[in-house]
Amino acid sequence: MQPRISLVTLGVADLARAKAFYQALGWNLSGASQPEVAFFQANGLALALYGRSALAEEAGVDDAATGFAAISIAQNLRSEAEVDEVYASALAAGAKPLKSPRATTWGGYSGYFADPDGHLWEVAWNPFFPLDEAGNLHLPQQAEPLEALFNAANEARARAYARYSQFTVGAAVLSSDGRIYAGCNVENAAYPAGTCAEAGAIAAMIAAGESRIAAVLVTGDGPELVTPCGACRQRIREFASPETPIHIADLSGVRRSFRLDELLPFSFGPENLGAP
Repeated sequence: MQPRISLVTLGVADLARAKAFYQALGWNLSGASQPEVAFFQANGLALALYGRSALAEEAGVDDAATGFAAISIAQNLRSEAEVDEVYASALAAGAKPLKSPRATTWGGYSGYFADPDGHLWEVAWNPFFPLDEAGNLHLPQQAEPLEALFNAANEARARAYARYSQFTVGAAVLSSDGRIYAGCNVENAAYPAGTCAEAGAIAAMIAAGESRIAAVLVTGDGPELVTPCGACRQRIREFASPETPIHIADLSGVRRSFRLDELLPFSFGPENLGAP
């Protein structure tokens, strides 16, 4: 069996109501639809709405109430703001709110609603699963070594030279070849001459002969998120794509994850100067 899905069919109690709901969300009804079934083109597959009793009969099962069906459909989006926008649109179209969008324990952001027939939908931003320009999801070939990034950044932070601020920061970058490079902040009596942890990690990556960043983790202590400063966001931008995940941690673990283009929107990069 090839690893692909061609069609997702939802059994619905009222086909007209279900069609109206999905059309209100911006889904375009396909010309292939028939009086008893509605089709919507998605990216690479199709969504079908079919009478619940008819679907049960076709599958040879009883049309019995099952409560929680133990299945959900997810739409991954490009940012937390998009998740909030789509979730609000669904509620406006008649969806039942189940779990408002919020930061997740796995480093993303998601919420759940149910369509008029009770089918569960998740809308999510997952920094570990990139989307292409068409919105297609591409699973990474191997898991991002988040724990290894965290450990490398923390080890570097412990060696930071923060004689004046006493504020130690560690950073680790994951290269496109899967290797990890770490750095720490190094202060100087002439304050502007100091260097940030991110700059040190990037310099180590470049010195090793690599030039593409797949992920970044920054760690520091304190109640506020220790995000890269403006200059470091630009440094990361030179070697990373807009979708690159930036993980922000404290001493206990990752607190929040961003895409680079969330931290540095409408950025200036090599392509602005015609560089490949």
